[in-house]
Amino acid sequence: MDLIIFSPKKDEAGKQLQEVLSGSGLKAQTTVCPTFTSLVGELGRPAYDQRTAVLLAATRKDFNDILKIPDLLNDIHIILIIPDRDKQTIAQAHALRPRFLSYTDSDFQNVAAVLEKMIDYRQTQERF
Repeated sequence: MDLIIFSPKKDEAGKQLQEVLSGSGLKAQTTVCPTFTSLVGELGRPAYDQRTAVLLAATRKDFNDILKIPDLLNDIHIILIIPDRDKQTIAQAHALRPRFLSYTDSDFQNVAAVLEKMIDYRQTQERF
């Protein structure tokens, strides 16, 4: 399974997310995309395996950019981290059909736990 992480390093939440995920010992081929352009490039490449993406929308601009590329996210299992708890933001986030939704003000332990379960499940399925 391939894992794509969109996490702007310049943002404090991005740094924290990468620390939590790197400390969790995930067993997946991981690509970190520090910019939206690199994310679009990675999503546009052909995939030969199931892909999962952790998308950190640290700012409203990041979130609006992600909303512009729903076609690139069609066949990808998404964990989406959104910038606020506004009802409209949450409704827009659900339109992308994420497997899990979190917020930038969390400690990201929940994201790591869900991602670990997704990876373990996928690896179990591949054996059979």
